Amino acid sequence: MKRGTILMCSVLWMIFAAASLSAQTPDISGTWVGDTELPNSTGTSHVTLILKKADASYSGTITLGSAKDAAIEKFAFEDEDTFNFEFVMPGGDDKIRVKVKLDIIDDRLSGKKLMGGWAMEDGSYGSLDLQRSK
Repeated sequence: MKRGTILMCSVLWMIFAAASLSAQTPDISGTWVGDTELPNSTGTSHVTLILKKADASYSGTITLGSAKDAAIEKFAFEDEDTFNFEFVMPGGDDKIRVKVKLDIIDDRLSGKKLMGGWAMEDGSYGSLDLQRSK
C-alpha cells in the first residue's frame, strides 16, 4: 500500500512540476530579427530566428550567415527566462555546429527582446540582440 501511495505522489508531483514549468516560460513564438558580426567578415550579418511553440518546447529555423533556414536542435529552457539551442552552419566540406544562448528581456520601451550570443566549435563567438518582428 505504501509503495502505491509513494508512486502515485511521485507521478502527481512530476505532472505538477511539468505544468508549472510550462506556465512559467513566456511565449516566445514568432519571428525575431537582428544583426551580429561573423568571424572573417566585415560589417554585420542579418539574423532571423523563427520559433514555433510545440507543447512545452519550441521548434523553428534560424538564418545567420551561410546558414539559411537552418533547423534549430536541442532547444531547452535553462530557467524561465533563459534558453539555448544549436544549429548546423555549412562551412565548405565541413558543417559547423553553433550553440546559441539567449535571455528573454522585458524592455519597457520596445517590448520583449532576446539577448545573448552564439559560439562555434572553433571558438568564434558573437552577440545577439533580437527584436520580435511578427
